[in-house]
Amino acid sequence: MSRKAITSTKGSVPSQGKVLRIGVIGTGAFAEQFHLPGLQSHPQAKVVAIAGRRPERLQSLATQFNIPDVYTDYHELCARTDLDAITIVTSNSEHAAQATAGFASGKHVFCEKPLATSVTQAQAAAFLASSSKGRYAATDRLDVWTSHDEMSSSVDEMKGGRAC
Repeated sequence: MSRKAITSTKGSVPSQGKVLRIGVIGTGAFAEQFHLPGLQSHPQAKVVAIAGRRPERLQSLATQFNIPDVYTDYHELCARTDLDAITIVTSNSEHAAQATAGFASGKHVFCEKPLATSVTQAQAAAFLASSSKGRYAATDRLDVWTSHDEMSSSVDEMKGGRAC
């Protein structure tokens, strides 16, 4: 299966030398095995917060990956003014609400497809994305990130963007 990123060209992005400060929403296997190690391996990405429903799992991942801040409410993570981006690693049914919170807070949003599970949700999220200062990026399979080069390409696309 091919992997294709989709990004918009709206919003400001960090300069090449700036580190992208990222919050991760989700604490499952994809977060632990792909997102967190991949993001942490990129020299211009720093995971500074993580959100999830289970406090014990949050603390375990925070310790394992040296993430300073944990949240049981993703709205609180999205409300942080020092984050540049969020990455969403949750069940499909949660993507639209979490992406909408990110867009509403002006964050860049990186999410595995699908953005939403209904046309209505997708339209609402797309409207918010188009009026947000952040960018939206999606990929059809984040589990294929098997190397630093693939993750670097994804972070670079988030920072640079290209037209949908």
